[in-house]
Amino acid sequence: MVAGMILFILMGIFIGSNQLNWFTLNQVMIFFGWGNLLMPVVFSIYMAMDIASTNRKLAAQLKENDRLAAENIAKEQEKNKLISEQAEQLEKTVLERTAQVREQSEKLRAMDAAKSRFL
Repeated sequence: MVAGMILFILMGIFIGSNQLNWFTLNQVMIFFGWGNLLMPVVFSIYMAMDIASTNRKLAAQLKENDRLAAENIAKEQEKNKLISEQAEQLEKTVLERTAQVREQSEKLRAMDAAKSRFL
């Protein structure tokens, strides 16, 4: 963009000064007229292309964000599933151990009662 503006200015100076007498005054005026008309058009085209490029980049980033969000949701669901499975397993283990402790407690009470009867 900057290079185009510098080139436009340099060409205007070169053509306007007509140092080499390549152009007539009428041709110089036509060049300046077209230059003044084309500059806004070229600038508008440049801006449209820049905005379109930015839009494409943002669309690609949005797709990447959606993909990462879906990936994170899947990982979170997998993590929650794993946690619930481990919680169920822990509860089963606690129930089994509680049953074992009660069974041993009953055995100890029975042994204590047998000992008391013996003595």
